[in-house]
Amino acid sequence: MFSASAAAGRAPALRWPDRLWSVLQTPAAVACLALLCTLAAHIPAYGLRGGDDPFFIEVAHGWLTGAPPYLDAFDVKPPGYFFLLAAMETVFGPTETAVNALTVLCEAATAFCLWRLCRQLNMPAVGLVAPLGYPLLSQMLSNNPGYPPLALATTAAFALATCGYGWRTRVVLAGLTIGFAATIKQSAGLEALALLWLLIREPQAERRRWLGALTFAAAAAAAPLAFALAFALQGAFAPFFADVVLTALRRPGVEPEAPLLILGHFVSVQRKILPLLAFAAIGVARPGALMPGAPAGRVEGVLLWLAASWLELLLQHARWVLYLGPTFAPVLLLSAAAIDSLLRSDALKRLAFLVLLLVTAANAYPFRLWQLLGPMDGPTYEAATQAIAARHPEPQDRLLGLGVLEATELNADTGLKPPTRYYYWLHLACDFPGAGPARLREALAVAPRFVVVATRPYDPYCEDPSVWPLIHATLAHGYRQIGAAPVEAPQLLIYEREGANPPAR
Repeated sequence: MFSASAAAGRAPALRWPDRLWSVLQTPAAVACLALLCTLAAHIPAYGLRGGDDPFFIEVAHGWLTGAPPYLDAFDVKPPGYFFLLAAMETVFGPTETAVNALTVLCEAATAFCLWRLCRQLNMPAVGLVAPLGYPLLSQMLSNNPGYPPLALATTAAFALATCGYGWRTRVVLAGLTIGFAATIKQSAGLEALALLWLLIREPQAERRRWLGALTFAAAAAAAPLAFALAFALQGAFAPFFADVVLTALRRPGVEPEAPLLILGHFVSVQRKILPLLAFAAIGVARPGALMPGAPAGRVEGVLLWLAASWLELLLQHARWVLYLGPTFAPVLLLSAAAIDSLLRSDALKRLAFLVLLLVTAANAYPFRLWQLLGPMDGPTYEAATQAIAARHPEPQDRLLGLGVLEATELNADTGLKPPTRYYYWLHLACDFPGAGPARLREALAVAPRFVVVATRPYDPYCEDPSVWPLIHATLAHGYRQIGAAPVEAPQLLIYEREGANPPAR
């Protein structure tokens, strides 16, 4: 038998809820839980895809087949996302699965990084619940594959900046990571300023702030310079710089709007996450009570992170809900910090944040329901692909899809390249900087063998009234309709150039 003194010296056995919580807090368990929750968030949207997805797939596929972005595909998006998607396409091919796999991995990894941030910012009680809000918000509201990789890079940069490594190591690692974020979206440079502030405000930065700032800037420039060099070696530096820098700088000013109207857009999209914002506002109002014990500058760093993401939203005129994507991580952190500072019991903190997430999801669900009721048009594109294949196209033939954003899916499905580097409907139909209806005229002048036109056009708010008369005139004088998919409307009408007879088989 044990003596009373020996028994008194032993630590009391943990109750099973505490043991379970202890297991769930291990990195491996958190990573698995984040992945499972992310997959669960994607189940309602299985089989759907966003309007941008086919264009992204085609650009990444072109890169893998010797047609790099900007040289063979116009866009103002930096190459980071196309690079990651191309890597996924080496496994899954030029398919929607590649897009979905990249999105799920990035959302789950972002949740994991938020868990690390909660622990490093002295908020372990809410650390397992708050991060799971990111996959939920990303899938319900942002629902754009370009944003999860951006959120991952940005959140990982803040997690590296606040981890247990030495200060100089953290400066370099955070700089490298936020620099890669800027190769996904240029506006990540705004978050980089918040990150730099967080780092140079730390006590370890005393008398080394200028050196640290220069080191951070050099590390942040590494990824953009590496891509610039890679495109220069492919002879594509000039279009790369023109599209990603010069044209991208013109993009926000193309659609001038009054400041009050932009502010109205901003308030409108923020209403989708109003419950979370209410608690984040509590945190902003009492920053001194947040994250007790965290080193100097970290609370201000998170506040500046949110401010930078809001500024990014305003620069884009806050026109679409998907632009909220970069704001989710700092909003989740600040709302978690507010709950952490308001309640004493760890169990109550976790329960309160779980209820907050459920209320936010219920508030956003009407918008998500509208998305889920969208058409499942995969069979339509399969039928159109089969109709084109029946004409025995040759590798040198060209195909141009018009009328809807998803029309570029046919390029990947048929293996036929677009006629020019301008082929995304938004770029052709709108007064897009560096593109627009003049580029549509050029693409049609090439006389691609196949032109596919949607009878249910995307009809973007910025569509130029000259595009449809131009399309109809071109089709009436040089093309014949060879099919429609499906038989009933809405349809994809398939046209073939006159005189382009298929070879005998």
